[in-house]
Amino acid sequence: MKSIDIDKNLSTEQISQIKEAISKDKSLLHQTDVDKRSLLQLATVNDYIDLAEFLIDKGIDVNHQDVLKSTALHYCAEYNRYEIAKKILNHGGDLNLADKYGNQPLWTAAFNDKGYSNRIKISELFLNSGADKRHKNNANRSPDDIASRYKGLSELFANYN
Repeated sequence: MKSIDIDKNLSTEQISQIKEAISKDKSLLHQTDVDKRSLLQLATVNDYIDLAEFLIDKGIDVNHQDVLKSTALHYCAEYNRYEIAKKILNHGGDLNLADKYGNQPLWTAAFNDKGYSNRIKISELFLNSGADKRHKNNANRSPDDIASRYKGLSELFANYN
C-alpha cells in the first residue's frame, strides 16, 4: 500500500489494512491529501476514533496544519469529536495554533455551537486544557465574543478567566 485513502465509507477490514500498512511503514504517517490534511485530520472528520487513536499512538504529528492551517483539534471542534480531542490533548495537542483566519480550536468550537449547546463539552475540555477564550482572530473576534451571544456557552465561559 503506497498511499492511504480515508473516506466516510471505510470498512473494518480496510481500517485493519491501513493499520497494518502503517505498522510496516511508519513513513505513511506523514502522508497528506491534496489539501495537506493528515491521516489524523481525515480520521477525525470521518469519526474513526479507533483509527485516530492508533495514529496518535504510532506518533503522528498531532499539530500538523493543513493548507488552511487547521489542526486536528480544529476538526475536533468543527465536527464535535470530543474523544479524539482528549487523546490529542493528552499527546501534546496545541490549542494555541491558529488557522489562516486566526481562529484557534476554541473559537471553532464556539462558532460551530451556534447556540445549540452541542459544543459545551468540547469547549469545556479546551478551556480546562488552557485555551484562551480572549484570543482575537483576524476579524478581531474572540471565543468569548461568540459565547456571550449564547446562554449555554456564556454560562460555561463565565467560569473561566
